[in-house]
Amino acid sequence: MSVQLRKAAKHWTLWLLAIGAGCGGSASERTGRQPGGGAARVGGDVVSTVDGAAITVSEVQRLVNQSGLSPRQALSRLQDEALLMHEAEARGYGSAPEVLHLSRQAAAQALLAGVVESLHASDQETSDAYAAQSARFDVPEKRRSVHVLARLPAQPSAEQEEAAHAFADEVARAFAEESDPEQVRQRFGARTSTYFEVRAERLPPVANDKSFVPEFMQAIFSVSKPGPVREPVRSVFGWHAIYVTEIEPAIRMDLAAARPALVREIESGKRKHALDELLRRLRSDNPVVYDVKGQKALASLEF
Repeated sequence: MSVQLRKAAKHWTLWLLAIGAGCGGSASERTGRQPGGGAARVGGDVVSTVDGAAITVSEVQRLVNQSGLSPRQALSRLQDEALLMHEAEARGYGSAPEVLHLSRQAAAQALLAGVVESLHASDQETSDAYAAQSARFDVPEKRRSVHVLARLPAQPSAEQEEAAHAFADEVARAFAEESDPEQVRQRFGARTSTYFEVRAERLPPVANDKSFVPEFMQAIFSVSKPGPVREPVRSVFGWHAIYVTEIEPAIRMDLAAARPALVREIESGKRKHALDELLRRLRSDNPVVYDVKGQKALASLEF
């Protein structure tokens, strides 16, 4: 078969498969007829025939539901499909190796759809998975903060330590006395010192975990509501003055919200297991044979 014929065969087969998949199978699967002949007559459920092969009202309805076409457009498409199938058969395309190969691939896909992809997660399985993974759906409390840091070297002198502590204490008092912590952060963030480096930051919301150094985490979770941490905090970086600007309460994602993710995971796991079992059985029933020369040729292609 020429390259042009191979391309035409592939395009044709995929076109038919696309239509067939939308209508619940190929034309022959949907109607029980074979293209290119038949003795059906219009009447009852049969709305049209092409070379004696029936096109039924139920066929048209399925295509309308799947595609959004009007009934007349759907009927016209089914007639076109039947005409093309008949002509392809008449010209010998149906028996071409490439077309037969694609047809076998489509059959394999249909097998997977019936055996593997038809597996779904039950309500009970979803509920059980939710209960077993309850911690996963707990969103912990998070806290947002601003801080001004008098950053010190790893081994500060006594003068540096004292100056940094005094600076942080001044900022902490300002946080406690003034109504706008952001203005305090900006004002003291502009300060400079020969004893320490000043850093003033707005920090993202964090849970009580290891997002920051332990001393800082303990400080921001020590207050019961948004507001200043009264005393400066010493960490490995230096002295911090801290203001907790927001507390996001802990929430629990309910089953309804968690269901879509759980269903995807359960179905993926079930389908993978079913496919693995199917292939294991098929390999056992139909041993795969390797050619020694072919193995060597394959090895030369690997990289």
